[in-house]
Amino acid sequence: MSIKCRLLSLALMFSSVLGMSVALAEDDGAEESTALSIGSKAPALDIEHWVSDGEGKFKHIKEFEKGKVYVVEFWATWCGPCVRSMPHLAELQEKYGEQGVTLISISDEDLDTVTDFLGKKVPNSNKTYGELTSVYCLTTDPDRSVSKDYMEAAGQNGIPTSFLVGKDGHIEWIGHPMYLDDPERGDVLKNVLNDSWDREAEAKQFRKQQEVELAMMRLSQLLGTGKVDEALGILNKLIDSTDDDAMVAQLKNIRFRVLMMQGGDAAMEAIEKMAEASADDAQQLNEIAWNAYQMLNQMPSSDEKLVAAALGVAEKAAKVAPEDGSVLDTLAHLVHFNGDLDRAIELQTKAVEFSADPQLKQITSRFLKQLQDEKEEADEEANEE
Repeated sequence: MSIKCRLLSLALMFSSVLGMSVALAEDDGAEESTALSIGSKAPALDIEHWVSDGEGKFKHIKEFEKGKVYVVEFWATWCGPCVRSMPHLAELQEKYGEQGVTLISISDEDLDTVTDFLGKKVPNSNKTYGELTSVYCLTTDPDRSVSKDYMEAAGQNGIPTSFLVGKDGHIEWIGHPMYLDDPERGDVLKNVLNDSWDREAEAKQFRKQQEVELAMMRLSQLLGTGKVDEALGILNKLIDSTDDDAMVAQLKNIRFRVLMMQGGDAAMEAIEKMAEASADDAQQLNEIAWNAYQMLNQMPSSDEKLVAAALGVAEKAAKVAPEDGSVLDTLAHLVHFNGDLDRAIELQTKAVEFSADPQLKQITSRFLKQLQDEKEEADEEANEE
């Protein structure tokens, strides 16, 4: 990896999952989750305002009619991808309507906001959004009851999201509405209609991903209340039970950051173990050192032992790859953090020299300028004294 991965801070990493409010079992060891998922019975709809209904063609339903297929889609006027999906949703309704498909699009905004939006013109078209969406059911549910029953219950925190409800009233698929008829993603709508969709296989795959997302939400809750040991227990279980190498690496990265939050012996041990496992891999050592540097910057007070440990890892990376701009950049950051401005400038000058990639050169040059400005300011203050 030629450019250092500037990973998000731990707080930002968990902020997205903190926005989810899925009901989880209090027992972390529970095998079953209360989450809505593929194969679950679709909850009834309690929609406040039906703005359009296919010009009276579709019923304002609460319960799903057996033998029919429904797409329950969540959107908002401020959501660009939602708005861009509207022409496709209209096409789907017109294409599959005669086969028993009803598309119900739900916003949680107030009626006036949605009505005002529908009066606007669709770009490159003579139609308004109201005219475009009149072929399917477009609704608004300001009390968010349907969103809670679907989006929050399924741990979905991004829109547009659609829930495909099959002929028996159970959820067949959950995902972006643009993929409902994508051949490369299984052409789910078509296959549900012709009874060839493998719901169990899809559910198995989806639940794996959902379990990780739910566990991450639980993890963020525990960290938010200071229950670090319980959070680490969840992380360790996830790492042991995950067979996806990329996901395992990501989870280990998060575990490292949680341990760094604790500081002290636990953080030292984490740094040492990760460095030992990557003794001859400059990029892995570099990643460990950079993550440690980020976490050190977030700590309220400096931990000299942790700084020394992180510096040690960065020095090892530089020995393995002495002409890698990214590696030298990390070392320069840690040396500067440790208070040695002159050596940091020396290292960063080399980092710029060995940054072949234009983007990396821009990053390293910017930090070198920062260091040089700091040196100039320090020299001026010394001369004044």
